[in-house]
Amino acid sequence: MLVVLGGFVGGRALLARKLAEELHFYYCDINAYKMHTHDIGRDGHVRSKTQEPQGDEARLFLYRRVIGDFQLLAKMHTDVVVDSSFHRAGPREYFLREAEKYFKPVVFVWVEASEDDSLGFLRRMEKKGVIDVKEGLARREQAKENFQPFPEPPLTFVHSIADTDSVGRLSSLIREYTEMK
Repeated sequence: MLVVLGGFVGGRALLARKLAEELHFYYCDINAYKMHTHDIGRDGHVRSKTQEPQGDEARLFLYRRVIGDFQLLAKMHTDVVVDSSFHRAGPREYFLREAEKYFKPVVFVWVEASEDDSLGFLRRMEKKGVIDVKEGLARREQAKENFQPFPEPPLTFVHSIADTDSVGRLSSLIREYTEMK
């Protein structure tokens, strides 16, 4: 099984990691496939900055790299969790179509987080020197503006960082969904 979490900034990756741990699935970090640059912070430490793919072609390039490893990944792990924004229809549909060649079933879940959770997440990332809050909010707004809807409503999960059982609820939702299919 492949569980794919999509959604805007707001703790989606942390939720994906915890879900993989809860279900005893492998977590495939799509961020590891992104290009990185480095800069020196005010404190003199060198930090890696993730280059977010801009435009559908850049997203397709990223997803092709991930899918290229799926044949081997599927041999090593029967069950996997991945996450990305997946807000653009073309790259999203490509990723899901290609993933089905290696994993059955592929379960796509759209994760929604509150504005407060998104802001809290960005503040934590700013403290780590990963991204500043203004840039993160601008990226989130840009992704929302460029969002392309789903042909059919996806399985949707609303979570809050304050919800101590969000992983358990999501795990149950996925189990129920796969049992119905």
